[in-house]
Order: sequence, then structure tokens, then C-alpha cells
Amino acid sequence: FNSGLVKATWQNVEGYLCSWFLPNTAATVMCRNFGFISGLVDTSQNVTDPHLQFIWQTDFNGQCNSKDVLVEACRSATWVKYPAHLSEMEKKCVCSDNYISLYCYGKVKVSLEPRQNYGPLLIYDGDEYLTICHEYLNQYAANAACREVTGYNTTNAVILDPGTFLFGDGSKVVTFTCAPDAISVSDCVTFSSVSNFECIVASVLCYEGQEPPGPTPENATEWRIEDSVVQIKAHGLWGTVCSNEWTNTVATVLCKTISTEYTIGFAEADNRLPTVPMWINSVTCDADNTTDINMCTRTTFMNTFDYCELDGIALAFCFKAENDVPKFSLADTVETALYVKGHVAIIISGQMGYFCPPDVNVVQTNANSLCKIMGYIGGEPSPVKISRNNSTLVWNGSYYCSWNIPDCFLTGNFVEGMDMNHTDSDENGSCDLLVPDILCYKSKVRLEDPELAEGFLLINGQNGWQGVCSDNFTSTLAEGFCNEAGYQSGNYTTGSKAGLVAGFESVICNDSVKFEDCIFNKLYTNSALSCDEIVYISCTQNSNLAVNN
Repeated sequence: FNSGLVKATWQNVEGYLCSWFLPNTAATVMCRNFGFISGLVDTSQNVTDPHLQFIWQTDFNGQCNSKDVLVEACRSATWVKYPAHLSEMEKKCVCSDNYISLYCYGKVKVSLEPRQNYGPLLIYDGDEYLTICHEYLNQYAANAACREVTGYNTTNAVILDPGTFLFGDGSKVVTFTCAPDAISVSDCVTFSSVSNFECIVASVLCYEGQEPPGPTPENATEWRIEDSVVQIKAHGLWGTVCSNEWTNTVATVLCKTISTEYTIGFAEADNRLPTVPMWINSVTCDADNTTDINMCTRTTFMNTFDYCELDGIALAFCFKAENDVPKFSLADTVETALYVKGHVAIIISGQMGYFCPPDVNVVQTNANSLCKIMGYIGGEPSPVKISRNNSTLVWNGSYYCSWNIPDCFLTGNFVEGMDMNHTDSDENGSCDLLVPDILCYKSKVRLEDPELAEGFLLINGQNGWQGVCSDNFTSTLAEGFCNEAGYQSGNYTTGSKAGLVAGFESVICNDSVKFEDCIFNKLYTNSALSCDEIVYISCTQNSNLAVNN
């Protein structure tokens, strides 16, 4: 491989090359012009050559999509020259710091990112990069591949456990056999490719000197939590932990291991694909070990097509005391018999404040989960905004909502913000327009728009909110629903709406139960009932409907 900033000579003037946008296809074209096979844009380089006096700015067109094309065929026809001694602000205006820096690959790649000495092992066969099956990679071949990558014949390789990187299955693989002293794959004895063959893709770590220790309990003892993700250091690299058997008990032990200030931890899982190695499959702690996670039992991650992503990677949230755990609440609520709406609020150490999130849209998206966390049936973003109390405290912070269960955790780092009277534009005072409103359902029975007195009747079941067939419905049932919703009377008609599904065949009630406690019979696909019409209820004469808190 090779890497560095790109210089261009145009009209006999040499300068750094910059572009507002450089696709990786253009990077590959440039690298091939330099004698390499492929390339990526490398953002880690800085302009350091004091002898170059100019910057050349150009852009690249859509013709950078062929391995045989030359740079001249895909660059813009326009070249603009600027003096290299521009101020930092002027440089941002010229190129927005987009000086072209490349990372060029040869026949062997061990990473999908620039400047990494580890990752899935890929070999170029003259047409494309092919993967290698873990079961067919021996130590001599791994060493030869790493030596070709680094250019040093003293480089060796660690063959990582199968599935360390969730790269996917190999559909076209390459196999080769090397002698102990091979310094490149070209020195290997045999080299062949096999199509349509599935296997676990091999990953390696290239190193000089002493082999870095692996993820065994005696070697890997450093833990950290990075952006809520649990990580452990092995082979000199930070890697993730699979969430198999990941519990609050284990998370608490981890938190106490990281800092003696922590007394409680919460375990979570997330299905994001990690960009770092997957080192640990599971961690279990017995009742006798409450403070040191390195004394717990661990298993290393071995991928057998049962990817950890099915369970997710382990997350942890640490707090100093139970009272410090932020909890969701609602402020300035408007409440009816069927719903409550208000501003999302946070309670920390007994103090309630408006929640000022980094992105209000994310909170709105997770309104249903947030309502469930607070003990409601579910919820949605509030369609009607309610007024704010200008003297209420504001908590600035972020949170994480689980992907597999309706659960959310506030990720800590909450700081007390300005009150709502603050009008300056600094980050603590910019929340007056961002405090989100949500509406939470108190009952599993509601109208389509809970804030209107009429609409399609919806019932919450295993498949979410669905309508009720009109065939067996009665005016008595409609009036009973409206009475419990805070209205004096009600009736029903029938109708249909695109996208609204009838999931219930009938409602059976008696006078002694609440409407939401009635029996709701599901409508099955083999039912003789056609259910062309869905119940539409109209309630009248509001009787003390909304209560402001």
C-alpha cells in the first residue's frame, strides 16, 4: 500500500489537489494510475509541505467508474489555482479542507478502512478482491499476506477467531499455500479461486515484534464504555462484546470495575454492526463476584454463521446511585380518560426539568417507546402543541432507545441548562424551541385521532392498533365507549379507509366492566366474516374532557 496527499502539476505549476467531492471510484482511478489496484479517500492527512505555493481545485465527474479509465477522463475540465498561504478560513472557502489524500492498495488488503493493520483478508485475482475461508488459511499464508501489505519481511500475522469481523459470508473465495519464508502471496506455491462457496471469512492482524496478547482472561483485562458500547482490549485493539447473557448484574459489575464511584449499571443490546473486532461472546458473573468483571467467566467470540448481530452488541449505562438514574416523565400535561400529553421531561435526583435532546426528531420517532417506558400503552408525537412554563428547569443530554424491546435509557452526561426565559443562542439556552411534545395512550381502546370526538375505533393488540368490524357492533357499545372517554353520549356509523385494517371481529361487554376490559375477539384470516366496514364512532357533549396539570 501507499498513502499521501495528491499533488498536481498543471501549466508547469505544482500544487496540492483539492476537490469539493471525491468519490472512492475516483480514488481508485488515481491509485491505478500510480500502479496500484484500488484506493480509498484518506481523511487523516494534513498539508505540511511548505515549498508548495499553490492549491489546485478541481472536481470529478461520473466517468470515474471503470478500472481502465485514466484520471484525465474523469476529472473536471476546470482547474482553479489558489495561493497555498491562504488563511485557514480562506482555505475552507476554497476546498472546505478537502485536500485529496489517498490510501492505495496492492494485491492484498487486510482492512476496509485506511491505516488499519487488521480486518478481513482480501486477495486480488486479476479482476476483483476475493475473500478467504477461515478454515483454509494457515499461518504461513497469513504471514505472507501481511508481509506484502506492510512491505517488511519481519511482519507476522495473528489469525483472528472466525467471525471477529462481521464481514459476511464469502461467495467467491481464494485459497493458497505458502512456504514459511514467503514474503508475499506471489511467493506462494499454489493460488486458486473457487466460486459460489460459502464460508466464514478469515480475518488477520498484522504486527511487528512480539505477538499482541489475545482476548483470554489473563491477557485482556482493560475494559471501557465508548458511546454506551462495551469494549475490551485484546491483540492491542479495542473490540466489542456480544450481548449473549448480558444482564444488569454483569453490567453493574463492569461499571464498578471501571470506577469505584459507580454502584449500579444497566445492560442493553444494539444491532449496529461494529467497526471494531468482536472479541467476546458472553460474560457471566456469579453472586460472589460483584466488583471485578475480570473475575467473571467469559467465552471468546467464534462465529458459526450465528452472527452476534441477532442478539446485538452489549451496551452498558453506569450511575453513581439509584437516585442519579435519569427517568422520563411528562410536564405541563393535558389529560383525558384516554390519553395524556405533555412535554418530555427528565427527573434527576428529584429535580424535574424539560428534556433538551440533541435532535428533537429522534425523540418524536421514539414517542411510542417513551410512553411505554412511563407505563402507558403507547404513544405518538403530539399533533397539537401545548404551552411551556418559562420558569421550568432544562436538562441537556442524550438517550438511547433499544431496538428489540420498548425500552429507553438516558445515557448520562446530563447538565443543568438555562430556564426557558433564556433567549441567547448558546447551546444551554437554545432549547426553548426544541422541547418535544408527545401524546401517550392510557387505554388500549381509542379513536384514530385521540384528540377528536369522532373517528375510527382502534384497539391495541399483538399487531398494533387495528379497527373493529361493524357487523356485531351496537349503539350501546358506542355510547359506553364515549361515556368512559368523558362524553355524555355517542353513536356509530361504518366506513373504510386505505391502510386501516380490521383486526377484531366483535366486542363483548357487560355493564360491570370498563370498555377497555371487554372481550375483543380477533378476526382471523379463515373467518367467514368479510368485514367490509369498520366501526366509526361519534361522541357528543363533552363533559369535563381535559384536565390540565
